[in-house]
Amino acid sequence: MNTPNLSSSPKTSTVSSDTPGAAVRFTWAALKRSTLFYPFIGLLVVCIVMVFASDSFLSAANIENVRRQVSINAIIAVGMVCVILTGGIDLSVGAR
Repeated sequence: MNTPNLSSSPKTSTVSSDTPGAAVRFTWAALKRSTLFYPFIGLLVVCIVMVFASDSFLSAANIENVRRQVSINAIIAVGMVCVILTGGIDLSVGAR
C-alpha cells in the first residue's frame, strides 16, 4: 500500500538562480499571460507601421497634438476618480 511521505517538504517549481535563462523565460511567460500584453503589441505594431507610412508621425507637432487631445479626457478621468473615491458617485460626465 502506498502511503504519502509526510515528513518530506513538498517540491515547488521555482526558478533556480543557477540558470540565468530560466528567469528570462519565466518573465516572458508571465508577460504573455498578462491581459495587457497583446494590446500593447498591437499598439507597437501600429506605431511602427505609421512611422514608415508617414514622415510626420514622430514629429514634435504631431506628438504635441496627441498630447493636447488626450489631456482633456485625462483631466475628466482624474476628476471622476476623485468623485468616485470620495463616495459621491456621479457618472453624469459621460452624458455631455
